[in-house]
This record gives sequence, structure tokens and C-alpha cells, in this order.
Amino acid sequence: MSIEKNRIILFSPQPVATGRRVLLINLLAVVSFLAEEKGKYNIQIFHSYDQDEYLEAIRNLDDVLCIGISAMTGYQITDGLRFAKMVKEEPNSPPIVWGGVHATILPLQTIKDPYVDIIVKGQGEITFYELVRCLQSRGDLKDVLGIVYKKNGEIIENDNRPMADIADFPQLPYHLLGDKIERYIKSLAYSIRSLPIITSDGCPYNCSFCYLSTPQFKRKYTAHEVSRVLDHIELLVNNYNIGCIDIRDTNFFIDTVRTRAILEGLIKRNIRVSLAEVNVRADQLLKLDDDYWQLMEEAGVKEILIGTESGDQDMLDLVNKRISIDQIIECEKKAARYKINVMNSFITCFPIKSINKKTDFKKLNKELYNTVDLINKIYKINQLSTNMLFIYIPYPGTPLYKYCLECGFNEPDSFKTWGIIGQGEKYFPWMSDGHINKVHYFEKLITLRKITSRSYRDSQRSRGNNKHQLLAALGLLRLLNLIVAFRLKFKVTILPFEKYI
Repeated sequence: MSIEKNRIILFSPQPVATGRRVLLINLLAVVSFLAEEKGKYNIQIFHSYDQDEYLEAIRNLDDVLCIGISAMTGYQITDGLRFAKMVKEEPNSPPIVWGGVHATILPLQTIKDPYVDIIVKGQGEITFYELVRCLQSRGDLKDVLGIVYKKNGEIIENDNRPMADIADFPQLPYHLLGDKIERYIKSLAYSIRSLPIITSDGCPYNCSFCYLSTPQFKRKYTAHEVSRVLDHIELLVNNYNIGCIDIRDTNFFIDTVRTRAILEGLIKRNIRVSLAEVNVRADQLLKLDDDYWQLMEEAGVKEILIGTESGDQDMLDLVNKRISIDQIIECEKKAARYKINVMNSFITCFPIKSINKKTDFKKLNKELYNTVDLINKIYKINQLSTNMLFIYIPYPGTPLYKYCLECGFNEPDSFKTWGIIGQGEKYFPWMSDGHINKVHYFEKLITLRKITSRSYRDSQRSRGNNKHQLLAALGLLRLLNLIVAFRLKFKVTILPFEKYI
């Protein structure tokens, strides 16, 4: 069979309506085994932004074996269903295969949607490879482990596929993107050309809000060998002139011996690259001695990502984070000492059992204001720290999800409804739309606090941000920074003109 008859289309939906383009690591990984069979398959990968291109690709589906879509809980479902609907409206539409976190956790609800034909559960690399070969040979899907599918109106769930060690998976097939890879190379503070990688899988921790705490994803930690990680980074540096690597591991420091070997290998091989968004826990970092921190600095670690989650200790305990506010602050001080910036990821609006609206209001404000106070303390340590504030989204199957149901969470009754789960008090009875608006306002203030600071202005001078420098010269940035700092300190939300800036 010629390659023209073996076309596979993969689609990556947006996580939020106004999101940015991010390298499709998950989709590259899922076709890694297929890509090794050179010349046998025509694999086309599209991002939600590539509308003109994917519309052209789906106009004639006669030669397509299947369409693949991967989605997490939330807006990605909505965006993915939008694309799937367009596919179904074309004549001779092929099977639409869904994978990712949500479909894995709720496969039997997901498969009922008319725009879902097959589900790949859990790790997709081997399962998708076998599925494609089965579709190509018109075999019986009952022989493919790890899938759920429809047959003659009946839903069939095959046995799960055992988890595999990611060390046995091929390298990512970047060549499938061709020149389109340039669309995914981003400019960061540490380099104008950056790409993300993932070097390990699994997490031994059990944060109750995280999908990795679900039975479907809670698994043994596995990782690529040190030499493979170094080869991977070297390939990106040499082939694509990459100056910064985003390490998107769930936790890059689970095996600190391995991490040390990678950092030492970068120095030994003279691979000059910055490392950013390096995910790690605050308590892990505090266990590292000064020599280790020095090694991180020398190897090019510019930025670490910490799931700080909340500035309210009661909420940290609720989500089983097993860290303290004091540990978070000490970690910030340590990182500043070694000139390593910190990205802090905060989540607000965790569930509370309702007593009455007045009590609920006080609890929500306490948690939010304590988080804002912690962010203020962090800014005093390092004005260049990045602090991100997100509203909690319940992931089905997680320990905290059960508590959400006890707190009155209105569980969506369909796959489609899960796509709009973030829309206010309709689903979250412990929240009001007014409180959600307040969170979004503080989110903007937190960003403004950083980008109007003197440290940020100084860091932008070499990057030629003329507009920023002009506003600074007029004194407007300093004035705005003082106003924002005042609002954050005293939680002043009246006349919120900043949200229009």
C-alpha cells in the first residue's frame, strides 16, 4: 500500500481560548513508533492555530486512516470537538481517535459523544501504533490493548495496556514538523530561541488535586538515560540553534543523582544552553547543598517552576502538598542567592463545604488574600519572580474531586459539558461570579507588579523594548507600580482601571 493511502492527521486543541502555540510533544510522542517506519505513513500534525492548513487537509479524507485528538479537562475538549465536528461533516470521514488525560480517566462517558469513535487510554505510543496498523490491515480492534471503541452501536472496552518504561520509546520525530517547527520556537527572557522537552514520567507524590494522583496515571517513575537526555538537548542546540530548553518534566529532581549527572554532562560536553521552567518542589530544593546549587547555576539553570499552589496553609494541607509557607519563602531566598528565577504556580478557589454565603465569602477571601500576601513577600525577595494565579478545575478521579462532590460540585453529565467546566458558579457552588472576577483582577495586578518594576525595566533594556522604556522615562511605569503595589498590599479593588491596560 502506498504512502498516499496511509495518511494520519493529528490535531492539538487550545487549552484556553486565547492560548499560545506550544510544541506538540504529546502528539510527536504518540507517532514516534510510526515515524520510525520511514516512507510508510504520511503523518500531518496541526495546531489549533493552523486553521487554513487543517481545513485544506480534511477536504479529502479518502486516504486518511484516522484522525487523532488529545485533550485535557476543560477548553481543549471544546476546541477538539469543534475540529471533530468539521471532520464528521466531510464525506468518508475516518475514525476519530481521542487520547489524553480526560478521555483516559472517563473513557465510558467520553466514548458516548458522537464525535468520538475510539479512545486510547494512558500511554499512547505503543497503543496508537498498534491501532493504526490494525486500521490499516482492517483487523479486529478487540486485539488492541488500551482502547475503547464503538462497534455496531455497542461500546467495547478492551483490557488496559501495561505501563511501559519511556526509556524504550523512540526519540521525538521533530522532522515531521519540517519548517513548521519554527512556529514553536519561542523567545524567552534567556534566549530568543527555546523549545520544551520531557525527560521523565511519573511522580511519587500524591497532591490531591493533580491528575497524577488518579489510579490511571499514578505510576512508577521512569526516566530517559542521562546520555539520551544530553543527546536530545545537543540535537536541539545543533539542529535548530536552540539557546534555551524548557524542561517540562512533572518533577525534574525526583532522582537528584540523575539530575546532577545531566547538569554535569552539559558542562562536560560544553553544551551552552539555558534551562527554564525546571519543575521541582520547594522542599526538594531545600535539601540540596550549596555545591548542588552552584552546579545548577554553572550548568545554565536560569529558572525553576514550583507548584506553590497557595499562600494559605490550610489549603496546602487540604491538597496534601506537604510543604509549608516558610519552606516556600526559604526556597525563594536560596534561588535568589544563586541568580535563579522562580516561577510560582498558584491555584485558588479550592472547594469548601458551604455553611452560609457569608462564611463561604470569608473563607474564599482568606485563602485568596493569604496567597496575595505570599506573592508580595516573594516580590520583595526577587522582583523578577513570575507568579501565576489559576482558578482550580476539578479533575475527575482525583482525591480532591470526591471532596468537590461533597461540597456540591455539579458534575458534568457529558463529554461536551466538561469542555465548559471553568464557567463560574454554575458548577462551583462554593464560588460566586463576583469572586471569580476578583481573582482575575488580582491575576492582572500580579503581572503588572512584575512588568512595571525597576528590575524588569532594567532586564528589558538589552531587548529593545522601546515602548516600555518610553513609559519608564515618563515616570508612568513607576507610578503604576506604586498603585499596583498599594492595591495588592491592602486588597483594594475599587475603580479597577488597571484591567484595561
